[in-house]
Amino acid sequence: GNMYDVLGQIHPTSNFPLKGGKATQYSGGNKVPTFVIWPGKTQPHTLSNEVIQTADIYPTLLEELGYSWPASHIVDGINFTPALSGFELPSRPIITYYPTQSAVPEWLPPSATVLLGNWKLIKTFFYGQPDGHMYQLYNLDVDINESVNLAESEPAKVAELEILLDDYLTESGAALPLPNANYIEGRFNYSRLGQPA
Repeated sequence: GNMYDVLGQIHPTSNFPLKGGKATQYSGGNKVPTFVIWPGKTQPHTLSNEVIQTADIYPTLLEELGYSWPASHIVDGINFTPALSGFELPSRPIITYYPTQSAVPEWLPPSATVLLGNWKLIKTFFYGQPDGHMYQLYNLDVDINESVNLAESEPAKVAELEILLDDYLTESGAALPLPNANYIEGRFNYSRLGQPA
């Protein structure tokens, strides 16, 4: 939801208890409810907590309408209709990629996110950190508002999720940010990243 535009003292929405809002890598910006009304596939007043993504809509509609696509055509999504009947979907990484910078308070520079089960890794590209990137790792089962960064205490989990993320970005041919050759050390306060302005 857009929680940034304000009319007097009134905010249009609240994403509580999620962190951030529209155009951020935090859950308040990319965890969105989806409503499906599909006679014969859905039952009124039912709820599923399965995670789907926009890329799932294409294969779901094509498969359920009886269409197929050439084997050489790579599709990122899956058919999510089992979730409409109360079944679990297969575990898979959900990727979010923002190669640009947005002007919202919980902004992050060009970054990518991988969500797998209850773990979420945010990789911020080339932002003055000694190893070239900044990492934020959250266990959403116990930290839904993404307040405790576990990247330093869980390096194995960071490495596991980064491999999934990097493989996806490479295989998809995504344009990746480059280091800033004009970067001046100490010119920016990195402790403010992801914090309200």
